[in-house]
Amino acid sequence: MCPLWPLHIILLYMISLAPLWFAACHLTTKQTKALYKNTKPPMTVLFNPSVISDLIISETKEVNFSFSPVNGFEGYNLSCIVTNTDIANAGQIQILKRHKGLVHGSFNVSGSYLGHTSIKLCLSDPAKGTDCELTSNELVVHVIRKPRVVDTIFTVTVVVLVAVIFVNFGCTLDTNRLKDAIVRPIGPLIGLICHFLILPLVSYALGLYFFPDSPTLRLGLFFTGIAPAGGASNIWTFTLGGNLDLSITMTAVSTLASFGFIPLWVLTLGGSIFAERQMEVPFEKLFSSGVTPLVCLLIGFGIQVYFKRLSAFMVRFLKLFSVLLIGFIICFAVITNFYLFKFFSWQIILGGMLLPWIGYFSGWLISYLLNQPNENILAITIETGVQNTGISIFLLRTCLPQPDSDITTVVPVSVALMTPIPLLLFSLLKRMRGKAHRPKLAVSDSEILSS
Repeated sequence: MCPLWPLHIILLYMISLAPLWFAACHLTTKQTKALYKNTKPPMTVLFNPSVISDLIISETKEVNFSFSPVNGFEGYNLSCIVTNTDIANAGQIQILKRHKGLVHGSFNVSGSYLGHTSIKLCLSDPAKGTDCELTSNELVVHVIRKPRVVDTIFTVTVVVLVAVIFVNFGCTLDTNRLKDAIVRPIGPLIGLICHFLILPLVSYALGLYFFPDSPTLRLGLFFTGIAPAGGASNIWTFTLGGNLDLSITMTAVSTLASFGFIPLWVLTLGGSIFAERQMEVPFEKLFSSGVTPLVCLLIGFGIQVYFKRLSAFMVRFLKLFSVLLIGFIICFAVITNFYLFKFFSWQIILGGMLLPWIGYFSGWLISYLLNQPNENILAITIETGVQNTGISIFLLRTCLPQPDSDITTVVPVSVALMTPIPLLLFSLLKRMRGKAHRPKLAVSDSEILSS
């Protein structure tokens, strides 16, 4: 009996595999040497500037460079290779000269569109007919958008019109219904659950699914999901016949609660999305977005109490003004942000659609299960689906540099464009049903006149 039993079985296997192991090692070493022998190290080039971080669209900048000459350099062609020519383009190499043992030259870079790209220098041998024998290190290029006057005009116009419409809302306030919404805060509690628990988790999950390789787009969707209710929810609630007093109360409570919940979510899930950047919460923006509508409401309520005729006149045109304001904001927003449509993809469109629509469904389901009145269900549904995308855009502008801040804005813009679709369809359906159920006169107008 073998004294090494059962170890002799393992030894036999090792001895039989030894030739195969020796051959594999020999071939691997040979192939590795051949690979390193045929690989040429990249050419080290010093670019000035080392990074182009503020190239404006349609602007041209000169880049100087220098590098140590390689053997046989005089017979080579030197050119620029741009990674993405849709973002920027590089001109021909200018004035090659030697100075202190280095080759110096320059070329121009022109911005074409918003985004990031890079440029390498390429040495090619015209005798061999190859594209590139040797490449250099990268010059990173960031193309940004020039600030426009139309953006400022749009912002100021919307702020003024929304202030006017909130003064009108103050003229219609019913103190008894407002008191009931505060005493029995079912609607505000539903709004808090949806805005600061359900939608943040939904936006985080949608970002993981749609943008697994883009932390900036995930951040854009997440910041939209943690935003409070927007003032547009009050306009839609009034237009569609919901409980305006409940809607205003929910918006105020949501805005106040955002002072605590937004930093909480930014420091937890937000930090996991974009951990390498320190993110600041714009408390001043949150405060102004909550206080300004409140001041306008108080002004309108004062008009209702002390100037009843003026209040009745303003309320008379409120619904028409609300509809016109919604149409103006949608159309003007599309025009001013038209450059963002190039970045739209099916993931951005679907993510921008699902976030508010899940908010609508969540608010409707919870309020329906709690047996709320129909006008309260409508107000809660609208309130939980409409986010304050202005807050999310401001957060992105604060946390991200250009052009990332502009590119990522496409996510809240997509949400803002997809949010009104169910409300427009509901409004159209309501009008069609209203016409269908309108009572017909038993006697014609001609018969009434003749009698």
